[in-house]
Amino acid sequence: MDPNISNQQEIEDQFDDSGIILRRADPDDTDQIINLVEIGKDDVYNRVYSYPRILKLIESAFLAITVLDREGNVVAFAAFEDYPQVSNIIESD
Repeated sequence: MDPNISNQQEIEDQFDDSGIILRRADPDDTDQIINLVEIGKDDVYNRVYSYPRILKLIESAFLAITVLDREGNVVAFAAFEDYPQVSNIIESD
């Protein structure tokens, strides 16, 4: 018997999908979303996960989703755009 299959089955048995809620992110989720990432004073995550940036992302993203646990705590967050992030491409001769 493959031990990986057994471990995967244990994880699936322990996961309670009826205890989570997926919904559109709300500006009130901002503080809890920021707390998902441990941010230091000069941390690179401040570029993305600081207060005004998360709030703007929630308000301007094509789709921003918050995942809540049974107690209403934010446990995950995702934001999606309807176009790829493409940087300027410089063609070489």
